[in-house]
Amino acid sequence: MMGVIIRKIHTKKDGKSVWLRVSEEPPTMKNENPVDGYFFLRIGDETGDKVIRLSDEEALDLAQRILESYRKHVRLYERLEDESYKMYKMKSENDEEG
Repeated sequence: MMGVIIRKIHTKKDGKSVWLRVSEEPPTMKNENPVDGYFFLRIGDETGDKVIRLSDEEALDLAQRILESYRKHVRLYERLEDESYKMYKMKSENDEEG
């Protein structure tokens, strides 16, 4: 049984849609032997879908890379916010002196 983890649909400026769906097929038993599970990335639009099958290890690697990139974004936003505040503070001090 394949479970959908996430489904995202974006509408482009021309009105056409592009979608991404991440789903999984969990590990199972077949003839008393374990069968590996997989993750599937499906990307599509009105012309059709493309599917990439990922092993557990590949899915974990992808997830960790996305999380690390997200953490870098958050740290960058924090630095930009600090920089913006410093610029605001300097401008306020200059306005008070002038």
